[in-house]
Amino acid sequence: MEPAKAANRMGRRGYPCNALRLPRRARARRCRTAESTAPVPATAAADETMLYKFKSKAAGDVIMTAPVGDAVLRAMGREPASKGIFEAAALPGLARALEAAVVDDEVRRQQLADEAKAQGGSGAKPDNVSLKQRAWPLLEMMKRAADAHQDIVWGV
Repeated sequence: MEPAKAANRMGRRGYPCNALRLPRRARARRCRTAESTAPVPATAAADETMLYKFKSKAAGDVIMTAPVGDAVLRAMGREPASKGIFEAAALPGLARALEAAVVDDEVRRQQLADEAKAQGGSGAKPDNVSLKQRAWPLLEMMKRAADAHQDIVWGV
């Protein structure tokens, strides 16, 4: 199809085939183009787009990407899962575990920097963003939720 004709087939907001008026399955069948039919590995697509959205009535939502959320959950001794809950009674212990993991990460980063300086390097840090920076919003949420006796949930 010529580009001019293809542009005429674009619907509202740039969706092809006036896709907003079609149910999802019909849109997928009817609006497929050669570029969109390329297979995408399911695991790659899921890993790139997964987000953890931690919610509590005591604080605003905290959103983390999958690798960061997995690391934070493992630091608290929890297995990463798409859905979960931190009960209000368990929050102080989970917060202490996360704070201990942050301290361990800071010590590890300092040791790596010291080793790099000893070897004549610039002492550059291995990661640009530390666990302390990544975990701080969740730690604040946990403290507020514990004070208000509220649970924290994600994936619901």
